[in-house]
Amino acid sequence: MKDKKQLLPKVLYLVLAAGMFYLMKFPDSGIKVGKITIMYCYLPGLAIIFLGAVSFLFRPQVERMLLVGRYGLGLAFPYFFSVFISMIVWVIDWSEPNIMRRGIFYAVYQVIAVLVAMATLYLFGEKGILLNFGAMALANTITMLEVIRAGGIAEFFRQFMELMMSFAGQTGDLMIRMEGTNLPYSFGAFFVFFLLTVTARKKRYWFYMALSLFFFLVSFKRSALLALVFSLMLGLLLKLFRRIDLKFALNICEWVLVVIALLYVWMIRDGWLDVLTAETGVNTNARNLMYDGLAAYYSFGPFYLGKGLGWITRMLQNGGLKLAVEVTDLHNDFLRQYIELGFVGYLLWLISMNVGRVRMFQKKNAELGAMALCMSVFWFCTYLTENTYNLFSANITMALLMAGWHFEDGIQTEKRHTWG
Repeated sequence: MKDKKQLLPKVLYLVLAAGMFYLMKFPDSGIKVGKITIMYCYLPGLAIIFLGAVSFLFRPQVERMLLVGRYGLGLAFPYFFSVFISMIVWVIDWSEPNIMRRGIFYAVYQVIAVLVAMATLYLFGEKGILLNFGAMALANTITMLEVIRAGGIAEFFRQFMELMMSFAGQTGDLMIRMEGTNLPYSFGAFFVFFLLTVTARKKRYWFYMALSLFFFLVSFKRSALLALVFSLMLGLLLKLFRRIDLKFALNICEWVLVVIALLYVWMIRDGWLDVLTAETGVNTNARNLMYDGLAAYYSFGPFYLGKGLGWITRMLQNGGLKLAVEVTDLHNDFLRQYIELGFVGYLLWLISMNVGRVRMFQKKNAELGAMALCMSVFWFCTYLTENTYNLFSANITMALLMAGWHFEDGIQTEKRHTWG
């Protein structure tokens, strides 16, 4: 009877989460509520949060809730902070309501992602990681079967091999549809997680690792491969440090990320990125032209206040930005955050993302801090040239993998703190 009681919530979660991930390939579809469109993929996510809340009401587990609450607040803090900084800018600039509304909802969607991850951990603990991965794999499998049905299995694998052989230089229409799931980044992060945590007691992780790698490659993106390689190398390197040395290494790496992200924006603004890519022969797919066009709208220095969250998207939509290339979004999360939050806001946001979050887990356990740092590095690499900071699936995965490892050990710590 107990197994049946545990099975029902797992099946319900699997259905909701698979539906949530499947619906992410329809980013422009949703329910209209006044002037606001709520994308369909958020509805199953809200249902998962509701499921966690109902579970707490009928069978409260105080220590578990305290832990997910503490983790959730720490993970969501950068999103709240971005809104706070933007509110100051909005008041100073008398920003239009559309910009403010868009900026606030960006943060709301990010907080929903964190809540989905925390609800998953509250309901299932560390096993929630595997359930979430299973739902993502199921959703991707359904999409893959749809694509194969439309183009044929032979053409599917022909385009897949072409994608691999050209290093994503040639992407066929079937592979573009697979990429449209918005899940390759999450599969890459799961691969890193499984490889870094596989042990003799978790031999099945080899299967999950192979599955995540396959789905990662089917919807292959070069920026995601860069993230996978760097985060994996860092994780393997950190395993060589002893406990005391590991904490010191984490402290150094956290601040190195902050400095790199700050210098990266300076290089873009002063044209050094153009020089670097020209010297190395890197194809930026016209990103440099877009970055050069944006230079007229911001400056680099401590007195630059920013434009407020939502400004870039709004300007791109209404034609307010005069760029050399036509784009629908800015493929650079770091540059977006700098332009919208300003120099000081951007610096503090970087600290909250790369130092504050990692330190929260590091205080629990140095190994938890190491995993959090590896996940930070993974998403850090994608922020350099992509739009993953506001991606729903990416934020769920990041929060889940940061907070989920050794989650049950964290609960025992909470019990000691709560009851002495």
